[in-house]
Amino acid sequence: MSMQPVNLFNFSEGHLNFSIKISSNISFQIGIIDAWGNQSYVNFPSNQTTYGLVRNGDWGHASIPIEDIRGEFIDLRMLSYEFVILEVNGASCEFGLDNIYWSGGGEILKIPNINVPANNFTLKDNYPNPFNPLTTISYELLTDGIVNIVIYDLIGKKIKTLISGFQTAGSKNVNWNTTNNQGQPVSAGVYFYSMEAGDFRQTKKMILLK
Repeated sequence: MSMQPVNLFNFSEGHLNFSIKISSNISFQIGIIDAWGNQSYVNFPSNQTTYGLVRNGDWGHASIPIEDIRGEFIDLRMLSYEFVILEVNGASCEFGLDNIYWSGGGEILKIPNINVPANNFTLKDNYPNPFNPLTTISYELLTDGIVNIVIYDLIGKKIKTLISGFQTAGSKNVNWNTTNNQGQPVSAGVYFYSMEAGDFRQTKKMILLK
């Protein structure tokens, strides 16, 4: 999924503003992504007032300086996503967004809520779990890029590399047939699958039955 890049360099000394209604115990990040795939985020920890946003579970407003959110590598002249919300650690919750806009230099750029990606990357629970002899791992990519999905055992030894390379954005899935990188069947037990894509890192547990 991608958008036509826009030039927001004139807002480099301005602010990214938004209103949100979200549970106070949910941590989240707000970010931007340029046409080259560079991403940068600022954190909104749970139960803390950040950038003016009071976390009381009701509607609140935040104003983030662009210099804070652009990071070192974001090209404001070629922005693909002017507003991204990422729920931390793959948490799932309901929230409301409104009044999203960039301000600076006497200008205002409104961002329609319909264009806001609700998540950056998502690693879903494998199915079935427990399983034997096959399980499916599903995941979602907001942007094109390098993706790695690896299976580890309980002591952290790499068992199987399922995905390693460039993939386009979208919903994906990959199967694991309970073999290692040498094509040999592995023993029953607890295993972990880990996904890395850009700055996203997440690991989940699965159980192989015999």
